[in-house]
Amino acid sequence: MFEDDNLALAVLQALLDSELVPQSAIDSAVAANPYDHMYWDEIMEGVDEAALDIESDADREAYFQEACGYKYLNRDLYCALVRLVDAHTNHVPSLRELVWSVPKSLMHTCWHYWDGESREFEIASLAGLERCVGLESVTMREVRRSVALDWRPLLALPVLKEVNAAVDDAVAALLVQRGVVVRR
Repeated sequence: MFEDDNLALAVLQALLDSELVPQSAIDSAVAANPYDHMYWDEIMEGVDEAALDIESDADREAYFQEACGYKYLNRDLYCALVRLVDAHTNHVPSLRELVWSVPKSLMHTCWHYWDGESREFEIASLAGLERCVGLESVTMREVRRSVALDWRPLLALPVLKEVNAAVDDAVAALLVQRGVVVRR
């Protein structure tokens, strides 16, 4: 549906914020996608389990999951959330507002202790945004600045009224001609 998985995640966040996707759907994805144990050796190396009061396998697993949240994006959960957008495509045209800037709950759902200083959640393509025909407001602060982002999909949004993003001059001019307020 969307070329960029981060755009899909942003749309899912908007669906969640608009109560078009229930929080229970996110909670189910979280429960079904704990951190992969491929990180086990790195995380558990040198851990003094007695000092941490780890007495059972459940305690050990809880410690592992928490420690992973400091270091890693949960890629399996991220992919499950991106797929969740496909399950709710019928709601995408109903979105009125899309906001993707730090912090957003789905960013921290995928990487609990993400500090916002790395590029994991930057949007590199807006392809597919034209499916969000009901969007009136778009705010995007997490976009890939190292590539020239094609902002033209914003032009396909018929009821767009406001854009808060680093839109290029040509697209900004066309949006302003249509009466869209552009803040860069």
